[in-house]
Amino acid sequence: IDFPAALRSIVDKPAIFVQEIRALALGQLSAEPHLEDFLLVDFGDGVGAATVVGSHLQSGHIPLSGELGHTPVLNNSRRCGCGAVGCIETLVSSVGLLKSFSEYSGQRGWKTLIGHVRHHGLPQWLKASLDAAATTVAGALNVEGIASVLLTGTLTEFPEIVTEYLSAEIRRGAMWNRLGTVTCRTAPRRRMAGMISAGIDRALFANDA
Repeated sequence: IDFPAALRSIVDKPAIFVQEIRALALGQLSAEPHLEDFLLVDFGDGVGAATVVGSHLQSGHIPLSGELGHTPVLNNSRRCGCGAVGCIETLVSSVGLLKSFSEYSGQRGWKTLIGHVRHHGLPQWLKASLDAAATTVAGALNVEGIASVLLTGTLTEFPEIVTEYLSAEIRRGAMWNRLGTVTCRTAPRRRMAGMISAGIDRALFANDA
């Protein structure tokens, strides 16, 4: 479906569609242009990832990319919205985390979950979910040959102990960390900056060969 054409029938303005995770990566690149190579991993309703190499956002040859959240996890029996069973996002998306929190503690609510971690530390179920996420991210680093990870989204709302644990496990699984240094840190979502960056890029260079 030609969505831009459909929109032009309503509003006579040019329209550009950008996948959210790619907009977040472009926004990060515009804010920190010295970061030539990084993997951005965003946690929210799902788990998305985008790769920047040599200051360029990487693209594949098919329109489906950035779906890190649909990597299967061994012994995870939860059914995902994509139709598969065992996707990592069923464990570490906001919905997945709340489901685990309810199953293991009988409590509900996002603020209650964050407060629980702040006062009691990392429960074992959360460690197991973060371990699975770290293995997934480390695998992506090993394939891409990237030594920098930026974490954005809902996990950054937790006490630092959560992202510190996840970062340590990512480094433990990344091959380059045995030879050099893998950096892993949090960053704010820069969605609007990425959309503006994409719009400027396409407006200025749409007719380039």
